[in-house]
Amino acid sequence: LPLGNDHILFIVGLYLFCPKLSVLVLQVSIFTLSHSISLVLAVLGFINLPSFVIEPFIAASIIYVGLENYFFTEKKSYRGILIFAFGILHGLGFASILTSFKLSSSGIFLPLLGFNIGVEIGQILVLILCFFAFGYWFKEKIWYRARVVKPLSVILMLTGSFWLISRII
Repeated sequence: LPLGNDHILFIVGLYLFCPKLSVLVLQVSIFTLSHSISLVLAVLGFINLPSFVIEPFIAASIIYVGLENYFFTEKKSYRGILIFAFGILHGLGFASILTSFKLSSSGIFLPLLGFNIGVEIGQILVLILCFFAFGYWFKEKIWYRARVVKPLSVILMLTGSFWLISRII
């Protein structure tokens, strides 16, 4: 979790947009599938983009999710495609972390599987934390969007903006 703060914020953003379990499971599954694909392709050497290219786009994905949460209340038809694309970016970001461990290509499967399972466990823990921290208690309240979703979305946008600027400079 400490190496995946941007990933955590993206997952929180997905949760904020729609804490309804069926929609959330679909969106997180799309995100998981896409970042798993790009992680595998990058670690196996099929995709090779430097982190200074990927990291600003990851920060921009957090800004986008914050903006979408703040300004929209209904899911757009393209949201699934966008989540898939953002998952590709996040997977490439994770690949730079995993490849820094200097694993041999012959013994890559178990570390890759373990890393991916660890990421998924972290994702599930973040979603459970969101659910119990504010979703379960407040999501049906009339003020939930104004007092929870919008302020947390502003935090997502500000953090993403800070990361974007610091990753570009």
